[in-house]
Amino acid sequence: MPFGLFLYKTMTTLIAPFLGALFRRRARSGKEDAARISERFARDLPDRADGALIWLHAASVGESQVQLELARRLIATKDATAAFLFTCQTQTAARLIRDAFTTDKHLQTRKCLQQMAPVDTANSARRFLDHWRPSIAIIAEGEIWPNLLLQLDAREIPSALINARMTEKSILGWLRWRKTAHKVFASFDLLVAADMQTKTGLTELSDTPVILSRKSQVSPPRSFSGRR
Repeated sequence: MPFGLFLYKTMTTLIAPFLGALFRRRARSGKEDAARISERFARDLPDRADGALIWLHAASVGESQVQLELARRLIATKDATAAFLFTCQTQTAARLIRDAFTTDKHLQTRKCLQQMAPVDTANSARRFLDHWRPSIAIIAEGEIWPNLLLQLDAREIPSALINARMTEKSILGWLRWRKTAHKVFASFDLLVAADMQTKTGLTELSDTPVILSRKSQVSPPRSFSGRR
């Protein structure tokens, strides 16, 4: 195991007992829904729908809109009959997704659920995946949670990072932990970058092919290697 990943796993294990108090404090300040804190630890979850389940994960509103549009397009193909599980990090995004369930005629044709994203500890990730057993996981933009991603990989659940966006600072930060970065990003079965800078960075981080979702107006650097 790369040393950076060992450190991450150790730190998330050590802080896990204190996360409940942190989320209760966030609930008191209005940043979390107290009634949904258990979802953050993958506890007291609703029943899983039978059959295939597509897990669409996002951070906040912008990424959730991308995932909702992706779900609409998948439904429009009429080739798949899978249910959809949407997860996000913010209350605003959760409301956006749930509102879409009641107003969007496409989404109303499928079983759709919305949950708050689990914290990225080994136990929460395990409980989440044990319960939901997604057929595929699709992550939007920049939600990189190593424990979840590596457990998906270990379970041989296909995963994709779509519309990925990374700043130069973020890419260089990951490159300082190159072996850890490769382990994490190479776990994706599909990498789709939103711009050329991200495509260049993800290619170096993962050492795997990266698809460009649209043309970029800005010429990317040839390589991030050796830059600090």
